[in-house]
Amino acid sequence: MIEKIAIIDFNAGNIFSVINAFKKVKCEIIIAKKPCDLNGIDKIVLPGVGSFNAIKEKLDSLGFTEYLKKHAEQGGCLLGICIGMQLLFEFGEEGGRTPGLGLVKGCVVPFNSIEGYRVPHMGWNDVCDQGEYRLLENMNIKPGTSFYFVHSFYAVLDENIPHFTCNYCNENIISGFKKDNILGYQFHPEKSQEAGIKLIRNFIDL
Repeated sequence: MIEKIAIIDFNAGNIFSVINAFKKVKCEIIIAKKPCDLNGIDKIVLPGVGSFNAIKEKLDSLGFTEYLKKHAEQGGCLLGICIGMQLLFEFGEEGGRTPGLGLVKGCVVPFNSIEGYRVPHMGWNDVCDQGEYRLLENMNIKPGTSFYFVHSFYAVLDENIPHFTCNYCNENIISGFKKDNILGYQFHPEKSQEAGIKLIRNFIDL
């Protein structure tokens, strides 16, 4: 049976690279422009290019916010990519303090200005597991694998859930996490070659 995957399109950034990445694995893709397009679909992808406050405003105005919260709370699968991952947290500081979906405890803050580091964090960076969970290992991803990042703000996790990090601006930056049926990636799996496609397959297989 081929899984149905919904990718939310809220007219904020180019989602075609995400769509094309999902086309490389066996799934039926639904492009959701309004919440009713998500009816009956278990696996939803929340991509994001832009700023936290602007994307959250679009989610609110289109009616996605409450739908996504209810979907995740009822056990539906949800994958957040880049800003989409950040929006899963309680609030973000980009563009002024803005509430997120509140599905993960923590917040999204700007990088500190440190000599030798450019902001935004842009390009390839290695990731490694944190804590006892071995999330990368369980996803069949080798520690030290590189993924492609583009972001100026980063998430600070305030609960003990499986996660992995990269190092930037002398900080261990949350790069990905799994909280029950919710997955989040700060990097762009759709731009991360075979390792990124492997993570997309992992989401489909949840």
